[in-house]
Amino acid sequence: MQTNTYPRLIACDLDGTLLNSKKEMSQDLTQTLEALMEQGIWFVPVTGRCFQAVPSQVLSLSGLRYVVTSNGAAADDCKTQKRLFTTSLPSKEVSHLFHTYFPLPILTEVFLDGHAYIDQAAWDQLDQFGLSETSYHYVRRTRKPVEHLPAFVSDHVQELENINLVFRDPALRLQTLSKLQQNPAITVTSSSAANLEITHPCATKGHALQTICNLLHLSPQDVVAFGDSPNDADMLRFTPHSYAMAGGSAEILQTAAHTTASCDEEGVLVALREIFHKIL
Repeated sequence: MQTNTYPRLIACDLDGTLLNSKKEMSQDLTQTLEALMEQGIWFVPVTGRCFQAVPSQVLSLSGLRYVVTSNGAAADDCKTQKRLFTTSLPSKEVSHLFHTYFPLPILTEVFLDGHAYIDQAAWDQLDQFGLSETSYHYVRRTRKPVEHLPAFVSDHVQELENINLVFRDPALRLQTLSKLQQNPAITVTSSSAANLEITHPCATKGHALQTICNLLHLSPQDVVAFGDSPNDADMLRFTPHSYAMAGGSAEILQTAAHTTASCDEEGVLVALREIFHKIL
């Protein structure tokens, strides 16, 4: 990264980027982030997870202030413990999506006020959705079952941050993606080869990062961003100082200005030590 000044904000995806395949950060990475924050450099996790699913290891970082969640649909202020902003899906689209996709053999999750919810029947038969062992246990830890998800959604139709669809059938996923991409009232992206994540058109990681930068009076030139999946592309396009993780999606590898090592090879740590070598 060729620049005369250091970035003033580090924007970083979590899964497959900051977190390794065990969903953890190393002690070295933790200490490096805390050392940079002590020197006035902002660190902002920007994730597709809901707030309550952000690991305590991340939330407990000294100096952490802002966390962007639900692919940019929401952000929280960790200091005041208040929601900074929420961009909800259009209620008309929520009703249509549920009428269309909930009856299909898809695991449907909705994000609302920092939590993720699934239908009780799906919770009881979670092993029927073809989840990996890691994903299965992640869902068990982070999702809240409700008795009847369509009724729950109807009661909160104006408040949904994100709808996450998890597919066992790749062909059905591609067919669904093609249909959803034709709808200008929503944005659809993904964080894995098995899911689709639906938000408001203005609820993207890039839009959210712009909002945080406006709040802190920073420009895209002040930001370094890291990601690995299609839902990170908008964030990586926001700044000229963007890094894709080795092994990331083809779209991300083409979008980012730089490539670093994989999450299991501590790619974020490698890049931060290179960028900030004079002050670490």
